[in-house]
Parts: sequence; structure tokens; C-alpha cells
Amino acid sequence: GVVPPYPAVGLPQSEEFLSQEKQFLEAELESMKGALEDINKRLSEIKKVYRSKALKNGKKNIFNSTFSL
Repeated sequence: GVVPPYPAVGLPQSEEFLSQEKQFLEAELESMKGALEDINKRLSEIKKVYRSKALKNGKKNIFNSTFSL
């Protein structure tokens, strides 16, 4: 079955349970790393596009005007 990611504190934690949880968390971490890499790649592509547009338009503060929160 599926191992719950975060067991309640105080549950008896057998070695088998802990090793399953360890594998589960390691797999989660790997998939998150992959997702972060994809996000970073996409962000740098977007920044390159904005940079080249900014140079063409002669604007230096396009980031501030585009991404201000």
C-alpha cells in the first residue's frame, strides 16, 4: 500500500515502515528537484526573451514594470 508521507508522532515505527517512508520521501525529493529544474529553465528562457525585447525597445526597467507584485 501507499506509505503516508508524515506519520503521526508516537506511532510504533518498525524498521520496515521507516525504510518504506525513506524511499517514499527520497522519490518525492527527486521529482521535486526535476520540477524545480524545469521551472528554472523556463524562467531563464522567459528572462532571455524579455531581455532581447528590452534591448530592442531601449527599455532597461522592463523587469520592474512586468514583474512587479
